[in-house]
Amino acid sequence: MKNTKLILIIILLLCSITGHSQYSWLNPLPQGNTLNSVFFTDEHRGYAVGNYGTVLKTVDSGISWSILNTNITKNLNGVFFINSNYGFVVGDSGVIIMTFNSGTNWTTLSSGINDNLYSIFFTDSLHGYSCGRNGKIIKTSNGGYHWDVCASNVTTDLFSIDFPSKNTGYVVGGGGMAGGNGYVLKSSNGGVDWILLDSLAESFYSTDFTDSLTGYAAGNFSYIVKTEDGGNSWIHLNNPNSYHIHAIKFINSQIGFTCDIVGGIMKTENGGQSWISLNSSADNSLFSVNKINDSTICVVGAGGIILVSDNGGNNFSNSQNGTIKNLYAINKANNNCIYITGDGTLFKTSDGGLNWEKNSVSELAYCISSYFENSFTGYALTSYGIYKTTDSGLTWAKVNKSSKGATMFNIYMVNASLGFAVGVVTSPGGFTSGILLKTTDGTHWISVASPSEYALNKTFFKNNTKGYLVGNKGKLYTSDNAGNTWSLIPLSVSNDLKDIVFTNENTGYILGNNYWLGNVIIKTVDGGLNWYSVYQDNNMGFQNAFQSFYFLDSLTGYVVGTSGYISKTNDGGISWVNQKGFTDNSLNSILLINDSSGYIIGDLGTFSSFGNVGINVPETDSILSHTIYSYPNPFNEKIQFELYSNREDEISIELFDIDGRLVYKINRIIVKGKQTISFTPTINLNSGTFIYIIKGKEIFNTGKIIKEKQ
Repeated sequence: MKNTKLILIIILLLCSITGHSQYSWLNPLPQGNTLNSVFFTDEHRGYAVGNYGTVLKTVDSGISWSILNTNITKNLNGVFFINSNYGFVVGDSGVIIMTFNSGTNWTTLSSGINDNLYSIFFTDSLHGYSCGRNGKIIKTSNGGYHWDVCASNVTTDLFSIDFPSKNTGYVVGGGGMAGGNGYVLKSSNGGVDWILLDSLAESFYSTDFTDSLTGYAAGNFSYIVKTEDGGNSWIHLNNPNSYHIHAIKFINSQIGFTCDIVGGIMKTENGGQSWISLNSSADNSLFSVNKINDSTICVVGAGGIILVSDNGGNNFSNSQNGTIKNLYAINKANNNCIYITGDGTLFKTSDGGLNWEKNSVSELAYCISSYFENSFTGYALTSYGIYKTTDSGLTWAKVNKSSKGATMFNIYMVNASLGFAVGVVTSPGGFTSGILLKTTDGTHWISVASPSEYALNKTFFKNNTKGYLVGNKGKLYTSDNAGNTWSLIPLSVSNDLKDIVFTNENTGYILGNNYWLGNVIIKTVDGGLNWYSVYQDNNMGFQNAFQSFYFLDSLTGYVVGTSGYISKTNDGGISWVNQKGFTDNSLNSILLINDSSGYIIGDLGTFSSFGNVGINVPETDSILSHTIYSYPNPFNEKIQFELYSNREDEISIELFDIDGRLVYKINRIIVKGKQTISFTPTINLNSGTFIYIIKGKEIFNTGKIIKEKQ
């Protein structure tokens, strides 16, 4: 079945991460950190703030956004501007930053607390308020230069604050995702004193008052309440949803909006008496909604999504470009051709990263792993089975359906014929065991006996016969016969082993993690006979859990993990140095171009380059120059090149010996499409290594081929 194709050409460095200039977002654009709050100072200028110190600004009513430099890496949760120039942002660990010049420069202020702050509100240029974790409410009376802690008399988290008048303010909160009752606090004297008005059925995340008496609160399980007497009594408002509401905002006394944890947006036109669900097109959490003008609203959320409606919510346009579906696998087919796959998504470059093409591919829905053996042929492991492409990802054919009860994790091709897919299978009785699929022709896959009762996570082969399997509970298996049989290699660790690689014949690494045991990296220097731990930590839970690694050589490697974790070693894994990151999204894979440059992918569409990538490749518009490979290699008499061209062209093929002498040259006419060029040199070539160069009007490709000994 043909791909549903959405072409997106991404020019490198189009969107450098300001403040973290080592990294450049390639997807989504302008960036992919979750946005927690949005605020507009007028119908043109607005600000959105989010995780990892993210602050965005728009001057065209939300159509386009630029990244502002804050020098903050803490999550930012609330934003409020007193006027077009003067604004405040609050965040985790008591962070408060302030700007006097519309976000051009930011100053860090002292809040006096270390608790997370979630919301901020100013009644004038001097008097401001913020609320946060553990019942914290703070107040400033001098424009933010000094903050005092107010007595809230509660210890529950407080998520939202609103002052409908100078003296009257409301704060709501509760247990958040942990559930429990919702709390409403009120001050009638400018925040000096706060009293608990009520404890209601569900935890609240947001409040909005249209005047001093009329207000709303919303929270877990789509629970919305309304007061018309200043909070003395509340009525429950029925609505069609049942999901956690993160924000509620009224643009006037009758028209209001909510956004929720599953990307839903609701609207009322009668003061909350009835609600309708709007078509937001969002698949992930939305966290904040605010007014741009009387008919235009802006909604922001997970993965940096920014939705704008200029017709009262009838339609929404997404100001963010790209996808926020998870990306899992990155494959380098050759020096120019790189593939990235994820849930229904394929990115590819044919010019070493200068330009990237995005394809939405229905066959890749829930794709968790992929492997490209060359620039044409690749495999994708999805929840629905295994798919194969032979035309550089243009079309995909299912070659194996999913196994009942199986959850697959990795696919790996040893060569064009031999490959493995691994995972875990759960029986109807709830028992689990590793599952191992094998192909010997690159097309037909069969289930073979698994050596492990635990999940299998990754396969790696050093050559056509010697391979390894890693799995949960510290299980490592090896095969000397192309995977026909497997034997256990006992290890001294019991972490779940997630990744394995050999940098040469003798040196190999295995990465593991476990919720209770933390992260581990083990190493061999004798070809896999003996393994020993070179790194262990006690990062229990899923904070900074190692996900994947990449070694450029036996000494230099990177690890990526959850919460945006990036670390580097230059001494073969003995010591690791945490790298300055760019996101707190989970990172799933990394590809190195050199010791300081490469690509990183992860959840919510995270796709970034770092260092100098894509600058040493001849610049050409032709896909042909990047989708050529030779076979058989080594060859005997006949040489064959398989290629895909998007145009007709005349090319030359030149062969050079190892000393750089031109030994053979032919010219050929190529046509549009996939084709094979074959020829037998008319001279007697000695056995050994040859360099080939293929050139055309807009084509340049080079590589090595080997002639077998007679």
